[in-house]
Amino acid sequence: MSHEHEVPVARGATPAEGMRIGVTENGPYSVTGSVPLVRAQIVTDERGDSVAWRETERLDAGESCLLCRCGASSAKPFCDFSHIGVGFKEE
Repeated sequence: MSHEHEVPVARGATPAEGMRIGVTENGPYSVTGSVPLVRAQIVTDERGDSVAWRETERLDAGESCLLCRCGASSAKPFCDFSHIGVGFKEE
């Protein structure tokens, strides 16, 4: 079973045509349409309050990719099919 959803975007922005994220049954997220992926870190102010995100790395995901949902992948954020070995089941 796969569910496709529009990619969430910042307020006032519009999603690029063709970007989709699907949820596979008991498996990874299926991402298509050259969705940009980045690693980010929380920026805090002098009081330690979270105030923004800072991009730390851009990831090359290509036109499509599978993203880990089970947490067991050694290639995070990408799926390496570890969900099969660990018996991942969505609840």
